[in-house]
Amino acid sequence: MAQAKLAASPLYSAQERHTAFICNARWRQRIFFTRHYGVGGVNYYPLTSNVFLRDAAIEENRLIAPSGNQVSGDRTLDYFVSHEITHTLTVRAIGWRRYYNLAEWVREGYADYVAKGSSFDYSEAVRAFLAGAPEMDRWKSGLYLRYHLLVAHLLDQEHWTVQRLLDESIDQQTVEDMVKEAAGPKSVSLLRRSGGVIR
Repeated sequence: MAQAKLAASPLYSAQERHTAFICNARWRQRIFFTRHYGVGGVNYYPLTSNVFLRDAAIEENRLIAPSGNQVSGDRTLDYFVSHEITHTLTVRAIGWRRYYNLAEWVREGYADYVAKGSSFDYSEAVRAFLAGAPEMDRWKSGLYLRYHLLVAHLLDQEHWTVQRLLDESIDQQTVEDMVKEAAGPKSVSLLRRSGGVIR
């Protein structure tokens, strides 16, 4: 699954090798995650092309959260593998200096875009965005859904190339305004029904 998701990205090359290590022991997570202990996965490219993930139920395609429960929903184990390796693909494509200067919404939004593949529902994400749904708040939910929506809007609705996404320094608010404008009159009626606020 992860291979198919990655292969759909124009940044992917079949000649490159990527390895994901699952750290089922806490001491391994302490060593490889360092100050990022507790997150789903880490990527240290260009220091290494390996990526490291926390413990997982491999047969069930699920990562195990710090609570000991499986991470539910569309963030499967192959999601986390694809997400972290997409960071490597992005660094290789534009260089580490430019990569670390990318806005977070581009960096994490594109990784989420690749990692979720066809499971992403653009229309549902627009509705959640316009309604100010909690999952759209990256800092409260821990999800990159808002960033994913913005990237999906540019790539799938505005027909940008991935290279343009990485090259142009368009700010987050501008893209959010584009999403609202594209939603048109239905965004107003949706807000009235939900009591949401467009920020």
